[in-house]
Amino acid sequence: MDPMSTLRIGDMARLGGVSVRMLRHYHELGLLEPAEIDEWTGHRSYHRSQLATLQEIVRLRRFGLPLARIAEVTEPSATIEQLQQVLLDRQRELASELADGQQTLAELEAHLTELTNTTTQETTMTTSGTTAIEVEIKSEPARLVAQLSAIAESWAPEDIGPTIQPLYPELMARMEKAGVAIAGPSTAWYADTEDGKIQVHATLTIAERPDGDAESLGFEVVELPALSKVASTIHTGTMDDCDRTYDALLEWVESNGHRAVGYSREIDIECEPDKPWIVELQLQLEG
Repeated sequence: MDPMSTLRIGDMARLGGVSVRMLRHYHELGLLEPAEIDEWTGHRSYHRSQLATLQEIVRLRRFGLPLARIAEVTEPSATIEQLQQVLLDRQRELASELADGQQTLAELEAHLTELTNTTTQETTMTTSGTTAIEVEIKSEPARLVAQLSAIAESWAPEDIGPTIQPLYPELMARMEKAGVAIAGPSTAWYADTEDGKIQVHATLTIAERPDGDAESLGFEVVELPALSKVASTIHTGTMDDCDRTYDALLEWVESNGHRAVGYSREIDIECEPDKPWIVELQLQLEG
């Protein structure tokens, strides 16, 4: 393939106005497959003609269409008539939602005028399809953590969940054996591997650095660095449907003129058995 006709994944994401993670997610869903994947490095590249498809996907997401519906109307066999019908259906849905929400909006605005408390942090609301989230801009302090890591094949929940879930009970057992107490929340964070897979890190906050190295303790001790500016939102439910909240957070970041750096941190607030999990999703922002 002609190098002048291709775009690296980072350039494709920048020109399309999405994050690299979102672009990879589209690939995993079969929504936008790379023109070429290097068999040795796993690096993805795209043909320049695919940029128009990506821009159409972004536009349709902005209209609130779910990814499954977008896949139907952007595949090569889809017709203009099919796209028009999908957009007409969405237009009717939005009109109905607007009519239903007018009274609620009036009540909300009246209630806002009664509030006297203010916040020193930036908080806004965004809606992604049917997912409404509250986003807060804040800083995140550094924390000392105990850590176990593993490799997931992809970002799909069926790969991430089974990879990270066993790490926490194993980490707690090793910490107990080493006499190291948990002093704060658990946090998951992620990084790419050289072969295109996902490095998954499960951590638990500790108060001070214990004696011993990773081999003797049975786990790493690392410092999660402070983040001067993050976009934060709360996900409630199972981690299997966390992608909807994460997508909404990504869209908020992009639509509000920010740029995300790296992948998310997931800070567990409440993770009790047989109850919905409450997890804070954080994305580091430039600037």
